[in-house]
Amino acid sequence: MRLPHSIAPFAPAPGLVPACPRAPHLLSMALAVLLMAGCASAPKRDADAAAQGTPGAAFAAAIGALNDGHTDAARDAFRHLAENPATPPAVAAQAWVNLGVALSRGGDFEAARVALTEALSRAPEMADAHFNLALAERSLGHYPSARDHYFEAARLAPARLDIPYNLGILYELYLNQPQQAMSAYSRYLDGGGPQAEQVRQWMETLAGQTAEQKGSDR
Repeated sequence: MRLPHSIAPFAPAPGLVPACPRAPHLLSMALAVLLMAGCASAPKRDADAAAQGTPGAAFAAAIGALNDGHTDAARDAFRHLAENPATPPAVAAQAWVNLGVALSRGGDFEAARVALTEALSRAPEMADAHFNLALAERSLGHYPSARDHYFEAARLAPARLDIPYNLGILYELYLNQPQQAMSAYSRYLDGGGPQAEQVRQWMETLAGQTAEQKGSDR
């Protein structure tokens, strides 16, 4: 069974919440959200922001709630940030993305699709929004749309390995296009993806199925 990576972007605006490197790809559940859990210590400016109740403090608190598994609280906090006219535009766009992630974690993929579409209306070049929208569209059965958003995410963030990984799954299991799946998986392997051994096994299975199908067509 292919389990998709789902990465919660938590892309903070500079100076608002502490930036941490993206966590390594982990695969644990059907909807495995990678959280930036290593961001426990914030610079002093973020402590000051929290004391003043600024958007940065609210954003950091919402991330903390989602990290701690308080999905409903995180969802409400991100929605408030996203819809608040006082929220800086860049932060609002990021809040819409994270709202989509929180909604996806709760299984409300249609509402997630709406939130992520709103994020893209504000920031069309945000790779995280395209990626998470692709995941939501796949869960809703909108496979061509999911493919198109993976393409956009890959264009905007070509070094990200979670994109070809998930695109390969989409091609293999949902679009029934094994050659395209093999190509996407190959890009993942070329980048040194952490699930390399598993993906190689999938490719071997696909190659065997393709050869068998060609034999039966003769």
